[in-house]
Amino acid sequence: MTSESKNLLNKISNRILNEQSFDIKTYTSGHLNENHLWKPPEQKTHKTWKSSLPNIKSEPDQEDFIEANSSLKILKTLKRYEDLKLPSIDTNKQLPVSDKEIALKILKNYASKGATKEEKFKNIQQYERNVLQTEDLKISNVLHSNDLANYLEKKLIQELEELDDKDCSESKLIVMRLNVFSQIFHELTTESDIFGDLFSKIKSEYDDYLFYLMKNPAEIDPRVAENFYQMSNLFEQTREERLANKEQIQQLDAELESIQDGIKKYSDYNDQLEKRIKLEEDFYNEKIQDHIEARPLDTNKSKQIIKKPSKCEKIEYTKESILKKLDDLKNLSQKLKSDFVPSVVITNLNQTIKDIEIETQKINEQNKFLRKQEQEAENDLKEFLIQQDKTEFADENVE
Repeated sequence: MTSESKNLLNKISNRILNEQSFDIKTYTSGHLNENHLWKPPEQKTHKTWKSSLPNIKSEPDQEDFIEANSSLKILKTLKRYEDLKLPSIDTNKQLPVSDKEIALKILKNYASKGATKEEKFKNIQQYERNVLQTEDLKISNVLHSNDLANYLEKKLIQELEELDDKDCSESKLIVMRLNVFSQIFHELTTESDIFGDLFSKIKSEYDDYLFYLMKNPAEIDPRVAENFYQMSNLFEQTREERLANKEQIQQLDAELESIQDGIKKYSDYNDQLEKRIKLEEDFYNEKIQDHIEARPLDTNKSKQIIKKPSKCEKIEYTKESILKKLDDLKNLSQKLKSDFVPSVVITNLNQTIKDIEIETQKINEQNKFLRKQEQEAENDLKEFLIQQDKTEFADENVE
């Protein structure tokens, strides 16, 4: 709102306030003024009737004649005229008044005109406390023309400062600022009784203009078109990166499955070899046990008959055992080279599998982050378009 339009609005509001105060003055200073109305007399004009005074009855003398059974007679007591229960007359019956008159309590009824000065002073204090000093009356532009504008201006500045402190994206911040302006404008249209229709028409035209800007940004400003083009390129780039990452993940998954199949195959083969080695060891132990049982020691022979082996025999025996062990080692090495997998290869294979798993996890996290950003951008854009579209087919147009 510019300064010229603000000054013009202040002049119009002040003129309306002056005319309203002049009408109130002429309305209360004429025949409806409290001082010109009839007041009931303060002194009581009604006096007791002489006919209603109690009759003085003289007590009968003892010498008078008293009839028999006089106590059985029903004595009828006469009531005074003032004690009779007459139907009450409602002289203060009022017609139903409007809610505005009940809330403000400005017009006094006829029964309250005969109140005392103390009651009048209490009524004036109650009116000032309950009506004139309330915040709703000040905000609703009843007493002053600038109160509503100042209040809404302060509220707008406060809400915009609160938005500046928030940590969010620039596009979302722009949408939130537009919502704040729209809410303040709506409050101005609802609170203003005189210019409410005019403000509502201005607000509807402004909303239509914003909706047109959102649907056709390239036709309004080349900078907006450039930003829109950059945003579309960014969406395309993220979509291509996601597709490329998807293909790479599929290749890595296929390689991982092949490696896992190879590991499973070699592990099964190792289990079979371990079982064969165990069987060979059991068979060798059984043979040794049978050989020991087949050649028992002859205890009948004397110790002198047993000959101790010479040194040459010992050397030959050790040489023969060494050659036999060498042959066994050679056969075992050939068997290991032909049938078994080196441990270094297995460790390297395990390390490569771990590296591939880590890379796949990283790529999955990147894809999740990109999908989340894309979803947030789409939701923000849809929400903004739905808020700006005032037609009844807003959801269909956005979809």
